[in-house]
Amino acid sequence: MANFTQAQCDASRITREKRSIDGTFSDWVIRITDENGNYYEYVDSSAPSNRALDTHKTEIDTHLKTIEFRAAPTNIQTVEAAEVL
Repeated sequence: MANFTQAQCDASRITREKRSIDGTFSDWVIRITDENGNYYEYVDSSAPSNRALDTHKTEIDTHLKTIEFRAAPTNIQTVEAAEVL
């Protein structure tokens, strides 16, 4: 299998959600649903709390290009209450 292409990144639904501990920013939870309905999730602890949306999207796409794109659905979940990119 091949990794995500830019077209597959663009066709995916990506959300990001800030996580805080005791009111202090901790990290971002990144959730992706690809065009086949596959669900991917990872935690970005390197991006600051004020990461610009466009900059973060570029970084997420770069990360996705290191992940294997699954052709057939293997895990489907819904995500709510997060910022859609």
